[in-house]
Amino acid sequence: AATNATRCTDCKAGTFLNLATDPPTCDLCAAGFVSKAAASACSPCGLGTFQNGTDCLACPIGRFGSAVGLSSCSDLCPPGTHAPRYSTACKTCEPGRHSAAFGQEWCTRCGDYMDSPSNASRCACIDGFSSKPASNNGTASDQVCTYVESDTMPVFIGAVGGLALVVLGAAFALRGSEG
Repeated sequence: AATNATRCTDCKAGTFLNLATDPPTCDLCAAGFVSKAAASACSPCGLGTFQNGTDCLACPIGRFGSAVGLSSCSDLCPPGTHAPRYSTACKTCEPGRHSAAFGQEWCTRCGDYMDSPSNASRCACIDGFSSKPASNNGTASDQVCTYVESDTMPVFIGAVGGLALVVLGAAFALRGSEG
């Protein structure tokens, strides 16, 4: 609501002296804009911030502000991304890191013998390892990777000129010449 004023000093924080009206009035700042007391104009909240009453505050963890003059920040960043305070966009998790939930501040490093591509919401065991729940009664995200022992033995096929051919765990058949 506008109030009559004759000087900037009459206007409170969150308003500005509007000289275009007769008589001049203290008008509210538009959404996403703020002012201190006695202001002649309102200023937009900067990138990564939003308007909260008469102040601009940092967008909270897991959200972002991609433009100036916002009255609220984005929805929560999706899994596979993160956003610390003052973010201007959701940031993709780097390879070897993940975020499993919405609205994460940071991506978590994958555990031992695990890896992930960029933008991952979970990690997976590397080749030669398998996943099982952690022994500490953890949640589904508390996985450990253990070495998979193979029940196949190396099979020596033959040697030619000092080179040996060995196949691990493969099914094969050797045929002699029929005659």
